[in-house]
Amino acid sequence: MVPELREMFYDFLTKITIDSKELGSAPLDPYFGQRLFLDSVFDGLENDVHWFVVLKARQLGITTVSLALDIFWLSFSPAFRAVLSQILNQIKTSSGF
Repeated sequence: MVPELREMFYDFLTKITIDSKELGSAPLDPYFGQRLFLDSVFDGLENDVHWFVVLKARQLGITTVSLALDIFWLSFSPAFRAVLSQILNQIKTSSGF
């Protein structure tokens, strides 16, 4: 089942657009580091690993692609009940938090 999930997720990524510093609004086409992260997660799931700790460098886009994975995972299983919340820096600054 994990290979199918991997394929479905990469297909899901083709439908997502992000605000890119370089390109403006652009499709989420994973960089090498993002693919390495995602493939490691899916390989782990295939081996019944369900807990991942990630030590990441800055500016690799891991946060962006992991957020996409969270959204995919929540929408994939109707058994999940969760709230996904993100406070944008702009909102925090303009509201005085």
